[in-house]
Amino acid sequence: MERAIIHLPEVLLSVGLIVLMLKIHLTQRSTSTFAEVVDFEQSENALVGFGDYAGRVQVVNNPKVVFSDHNGRQHSARLDTGEQNIHAEIGDQVSVLYDRTNPGKAMLKNYSLIFKTPAVMVSVGVLCVLVKYTA
Repeated sequence: MERAIIHLPEVLLSVGLIVLMLKIHLTQRSTSTFAEVVDFEQSENALVGFGDYAGRVQVVNNPKVVFSDHNGRQHSARLDTGEQNIHAEIGDQVSVLYDRTNPGKAMLKNYSLIFKTPAVMVSVGVLCVLVKYTA
């Protein structure tokens, strides 16, 4: 068990870099278009934290959208907004990225939302590696 903990900074940094590369690859092979919000689906996110936040549940409204792909075919998708509620109403147009090989796999075109998790993982990984090797 101790051996696994010793390598935790490197593992965290490696996983963060892999996730970052996957997100970059996903955005490079995606196409941008506008989609119409047709409904919302609620999901619950358990908040991780300390003190008052520990164990709380956050309700998030994920938009359901319809859009046309590069061939003019209609698709619908549920956009995962993570922990953020977007400020849109039914009938509003939102910018989305969709995978050309699988248009039903769409995401909100919000680069801060897309790259937030890998950026945090890489940053914490780098910090942990620096602490480990400079201490």
